[in-house]
Parts: sequence; structure tokens; C-alpha cells
Amino acid sequence: MVRCMWDEFPPNERGDKMSELLQDLFRWRDEGEVDSILDTLLEQHEAYHQGWPSRIYGCDKFGHPIVAERMSHINVKMLTQELGIELVTRHRVQHFEAVTRWKRGCSNKAGYRLYRQNVILDLKDFALFDHFNETGKAFLFALVRLGDVRYPETLHRCFIINAPMYFRVVWSVVSSILDPSTTLKIRILGGDAKVKFPAISASLRPNAPFSA
Repeated sequence: MVRCMWDEFPPNERGDKMSELLQDLFRWRDEGEVDSILDTLLEQHEAYHQGWPSRIYGCDKFGHPIVAERMSHINVKMLTQELGIELVTRHRVQHFEAVTRWKRGCSNKAGYRLYRQNVILDLKDFALFDHFNETGKAFLFALVRLGDVRYPETLHRCFIINAPMYFRVVWSVVSSILDPSTTLKIRILGGDAKVKFPAISASLRPNAPFSA
């Protein structure tokens, strides 16, 4: 977090601002019992993991895990109506903590510390505009902000693949709430991602189910 936010404040304010941000983060983790969330069976866990499957798909050449999610497999309607944004957000916190635990194992194997992950979001067959209503946008923005604010500097690269041309419109809205340092790590690709990034595309073989 310090590295991510350091340049956003004048030099004479950095110490105080960093202290405030860290205190807020620690308060959030304490109030949400985040440190023990992986030992907790969250409410409607089966419905959540059925409605939002996620997997680890190998590692890049540096050892960073590759987390891939196929957006067409995410049941946005069920998640928003049956679980609600607050509960889904809590499940996503558990997801991020599970990623962190996985990276510790990768670090031990690699022999050096790994604190970032790659993310691949596959938009193939995803009816984007069916979900881009007010509820869908609130759902999307809450989850995007969770990663950007509570888990900054944990993203190595994000590749959004099989993106239709109209996704640029949606991206212009989503990118407006992201930190600029985050948007620089995101690449939007069409259906020819395998040609441009053969190493990553060839790695899309599930190594492990991804659930806490």
C-alpha cells in the first residue's frame, strides 16, 4: 500500500497520510475479522462458489499465480438477488485472502517473495449489457473498489480477453474509479489473445479449484 500511494501526496504530508491509510486498513481487517476469514464457513458458501467459480491456472515465468475467471460462468442475477452485494463482497474478501495464502506457497517454492498475481477475465459469451443496469453497476463498482482499495499493489497484470468492441464503452466507466497505477496493468484483448500471449494462453489448464 505504501508503495502504491506514496506519490499521491506531497512529501511533507506522506508520513501522516500513510499512517492514516494503514490505520484504516488495520481497522477494516480487525472489524471484519479478515485475518481469520479463511477459517470461517461463510453464509451461503455453496451458492456463492456455484455462482462465481474461480480457478488457479498455473503460474507465469516469474512464479506469479494466474487466476482466471470466465465471466459467462458468473451468475450475476443470482448473486445480487439471493446473496446481495454485502455478502458477495465478504466472499470476495475471502477470495483475496485465499489468493494471498496461495502466493505464500508459491513464494516458498520459488525461493523468493511473491505478493502479486495475474488475473485473466474471459468475456466470451458474456452478455455484458444484460448486467449493466443500476444493480449490476453497483455490484461491479463495489467489487472493483474492494480490490483497488483494500488489496492495492497485489495485481501483477490483468488481461481481459475476448472483449467485444462495445466493451470499450463499459471500460471507460469502470476505469474512472480505478487508481491510475491499476489501469496501467490492465490489457484489453480481443479473440486473438493466444497469438499475442502464447505463454499465458497455453497455461489455461486448471491446476486447482479456487475456493476458500
